[in-house]
Amino acid sequence: MKISTLKKLAVPMIAMWLAVSCSSLPEHNIRKANESLYILEIKSEALTNNQIDEKLDQTVAIMLPPGYSRDRQYPFVYFGHGYGGSFLGFINYQQQIYQAMASGDIRPFIIITLNSHGKYGGTFYADSPVLGNWETHIIGEVIPLVEKYFGKKGLEPQRGIAGFSMGGTGALNLALGNPGMFKAVWAFAPGVYRPDELSDAYTSWRGLPGFYKGYSLAWAGEERLLLLDGSESEMEYIGKLGNGFGNWEDKFARYRSSVDNEMNIRLVIGINDNYGYMKRGVEYLADFLEDRDFLHEYETPPISHRLDEAIVADDMLPYFDRSFE
Repeated sequence: MKISTLKKLAVPMIAMWLAVSCSSLPEHNIRKANESLYILEIKSEALTNNQIDEKLDQTVAIMLPPGYSRDRQYPFVYFGHGYGGSFLGFINYQQQIYQAMASGDIRPFIIITLNSHGKYGGTFYADSPVLGNWETHIIGEVIPLVEKYFGKKGLEPQRGIAGFSMGGTGALNLALGNPGMFKAVWAFAPGVYRPDELSDAYTSWRGLPGFYKGYSLAWAGEERLLLLDGSESEMEYIGKLGNGFGNWEDKFARYRSSVDNEMNIRLVIGINDNYGYMKRGVEYLADFLEDRDFLHEYETPPISHRLDEAIVADDMLPYFDRSFE
C-alpha cells in the first residue's frame, strides 16, 4: 500500500492513521486533494477477469463533512455516475454539499463517488466475464477500503447508495444484490424498462454510440442484434439483458426473502425526461413497490434527464438526512 498526502501539516492525525497496514486488501494509494476531499486509487483484483484489457487502476473520491473526526461514526453514501461520466463529475457539488452540512441544514455524512466508466463508456456496476467484476470491485474492494480509513473502528456504519441514470440503476441493483448492506437508495432517472417495453428500450440503446455494446457485454457477456422473434436462444439472451434494466419482480422477490428490515427507496425522474421508456419504467416500478408494500418514495419533478445542483441540494441531500438515524 502507498499513502501520499498533500499538506500533511494540516492534518497530522489523518496522515498518521492512513499508514495502517491493509495487507488483505488490494494495493492502493490515498492522497489528499483539498481540506475535505481525498482520492483513493486502487489496483483492482476484481477486474483481472476482464477480456478487453480494461485498466485495473481505478479511482474514487471521498468527500468528508465539516469537522470530520475519526472518533465519530458517520453514515456513508456511495454515488454512481451515469453512462459516459466518471467519479469526477459529482465532485463539482462538493462546496455546495459542504456548506449545507456546515450550516446544520443537513446532518454530516461521507460521500464517495464511484467509477464505472470503462472502455465503452459504462460498465453498469455489474460483474461481467467480459468487462470485469465491477460489483465485486465496489462491494469487496472500494467499500472495505473507504470504511477502514474513514469509519470508526469497531462500529458498523449506516450506508446509503445513490446514482444518476446508469448509476441510479446501479444503486438499485447493488442494493438489491447485497441485502442488508444499504439502508437507503436514491435513484435519479434510473434505467428501468417495463416488462413489455424491451423493444422501446432497445431502440433507445441502439441510438447511443457504444451504449448497447457496453450494456450487452455487461449483462449478457456478448453483443447480439435483437430480432425479437421469440426464438429460444434469443429469449435466453433477453433474460440476461433484463438483469440490468429489467427483471425487477425477481430481484425484489430475492431481496425480500433475504432481509428482515427492508431499506427505503426513493425513485425520482423528471416529467421532462427525454427517455420515454425510462419514465414509464420508473412509474411501473413505483406502482410495483406500492402494490407490494415496499418502503419507497416516488417523485416526478419538472426537470429533464440531467443531474444538477438543484436536484442534489433539494432532493438527494434531504432524503439521506432523514433516512439516517
